[in-house]
Amino acid sequence: MKQSSENFLSADKCKKNIGIAAAFVLIAAAFLFVVYYIVVPAKLEFHSDCTDTLMWAQAGYDAGGIYNPDFYYAALLPFSTGLIMQLFIGITGVSYTTHAIGMIAFLILFSLAFIFMLKEAEFGSTEIAVSYFLLIFLLSSSEKLREIFWGHTIYYSLGLLFLFTGLALLFGIVGAAKKNDLGLVFKLRLGMLGVLCLLSSLNGIQALTLCILPIIGAVLGYGVLDFDKKFFSKQTKGIILLAAFVAVCAAFGLYLGESMADGITAGYENAYSKFTLSSEWSKNADKLPTAWLTLSGVDISAEDELADPASAINIIRIFFECIVAALPIYRIFTYEKMKHWQTKMFFLAHWICMALILVGWIFGKLSAANWRLTPVICTSYVFL
Repeated sequence: MKQSSENFLSADKCKKNIGIAAAFVLIAAAFLFVVYYIVVPAKLEFHSDCTDTLMWAQAGYDAGGIYNPDFYYAALLPFSTGLIMQLFIGITGVSYTTHAIGMIAFLILFSLAFIFMLKEAEFGSTEIAVSYFLLIFLLSSSEKLREIFWGHTIYYSLGLLFLFTGLALLFGIVGAAKKNDLGLVFKLRLGMLGVLCLLSSLNGIQALTLCILPIIGAVLGYGVLDFDKKFFSKQTKGIILLAAFVAVCAAFGLYLGESMADGITAGYENAYSKFTLSSEWSKNADKLPTAWLTLSGVDISAEDELADPASAINIIRIFFECIVAALPIYRIFTYEKMKHWQTKMFFLAHWICMALILVGWIFGKLSAANWRLTPVICTSYVFL
């Protein structure tokens, strides 16, 4: 009987090790695929928009700082992979090699942030591997998404990096508070969240939209919807204090960002941060489905026939993206049935980000380009 029990435990351990190994292989395959894309095929898709991060890095390198007062900036992103590229310009010059190093560094950070978030959400190794593989595959499935994530770093990809990292830290903080474990690890996570919010807010209003406000909203929303307590109970006071802490750190970051810019403005960024005429609002809303589909890779012309085998890929993409868009809506009605509180917080962060982008899309000028939906498409993919 003892021998049989030992054999069973040995077999169980072997299965567990095989599962971990398979998860590692799946993650490595997705990661190396993107590394290969950045180093080789991306050169064929490289164009002027992809040079943004490298040119900003060169401007800072020439000025001996983060900003160059003699350079025209499309966007002000002092806390980005441009800093990494700037470090390598002295070694590899203003070259594709420097660009590739910066993008691979972003891929590493993005991968770690996403995996860290899922781990803090108590996902198993197999779930983490499959989720990572699917996300990387989907973010690489269209030319525009590849450009946004692996071609250069702009608000959208940076915002998601900071959001995933912030939510990972938030899950750890709230989880520890639930267990009343407020020791050194809790304090370290809280301090790291504060530093992250401060540094990400150096990037301005876009950081608020894509990272800070979704985190604050996730904290407050979870406190309101899930705590069956009086509003001024000990638990809800902690939630309010945590949200206030994030807000204060972000406000300080915005102030520092303005001080660092010292009058330097970003013409392209500012041009799309304005309202449109009310007569255009319905037209902006009408653009949403088409923009979502084309961003995800749907490419149809008037000459394409539905029965043509070549159209099958587009039809599959359309049905798949309809499911992707519908899942977060469906989850609204099943919120109470979500098993994990971390999933609820991510869900709330997604919808706050979605709401903020939709306001800019319908009432502002975001609808001028489909890639401005990138953050909500990415967070929608996570729900698969």
